[in-house]
Amino acid sequence: MIDQFTASAHYPKYNLITSLNNAVKNRLPEVQKPVGIFLSGGLDSSIIAALASKLRPNITYFTLGNESSSDKAMVTKLVKHLELNDVRIIPVPSDELLGSYIAKIVYVTESVNPSIISNGLATYLLAQAASYAGIKVVLTGEGADELFGGYFKYLEPNVLKIKCSNLMADMQYTELRRLDLCTMAHGVEARCPFLDNEIINLSKELEFSDIYSESMNKVILRKSFSSYLPKEVTDRPKVSFDVGSGIRQMVVKYLKRNGRSEREELQEIWEQHFNRTSTNDYFHRYSVFDDAIDRRGSSHQ
Repeated sequence: MIDQFTASAHYPKYNLITSLNNAVKNRLPEVQKPVGIFLSGGLDSSIIAALASKLRPNITYFTLGNESSSDKAMVTKLVKHLELNDVRIIPVPSDELLGSYIAKIVYVTESVNPSIISNGLATYLLAQAASYAGIKVVLTGEGADELFGGYFKYLEPNVLKIKCSNLMADMQYTELRRLDLCTMAHGVEARCPFLDNEIINLSKELEFSDIYSESMNKVILRKSFSSYLPKEVTDRPKVSFDVGSGIRQMVVKYLKRNGRSEREELQEIWEQHFNRTSTNDYFHRYSVFDDAIDRRGSSHQ
């Protein structure tokens, strides 16, 4: 992200609402074709839902979570605020089915990275629900964290620039690859308005204060859409998709049941499907976060 966090008179920073609205509009399919949104109740997917719901009344929203999940609780507030109609709560898998689902995700993603697997499982379940509903196109919030510093509570400007640049460069091997493979496994196409070229270019012009202020990250997104969303949503700290839905807790518990690491268990599953010598190592890496991933627990953000 070259020259990030510098002001620019040529790219006014607060045209973000218009730019993102156009990005959403351009990714909606023809009016006669159904469309879905993966909605976690986090800031990013909630922004997409708020904009899309004004453009198309007949959207189906898919949320993953059990009764006690934080995502489900936040989506309930959002549904009331935005007056959303067709909102479907997708249950997490039973303990009896979890192992077979994890094996499917290892096969689909060809990865043994625990984060790719647990978030991939969450994506896979939502895509499965969308497919069952006859929906072939969904919008998602991917890209916002990479562009607007959402993964970090605070980093010095130069460090943040490097981290965000690396995350964007790696997306084709990490989040976008996980999203594409786990949706297309059900014939569903995921579209990401935050990764519109105009939004990417706008993010390069941000000042540091547009990212961090008063112990809050993604400040420009939170402030720009404060009138669109409930305060509980705009103030909600970053919660990983797999954590908010309750999936990570299940996956971590299952993979560590034999006293081994998650990667060791996933490697054994992987070798049932693939030849060890044929692996592409970048399918397993998540360079910015691998150390944290290997130390993660059921609720690490």
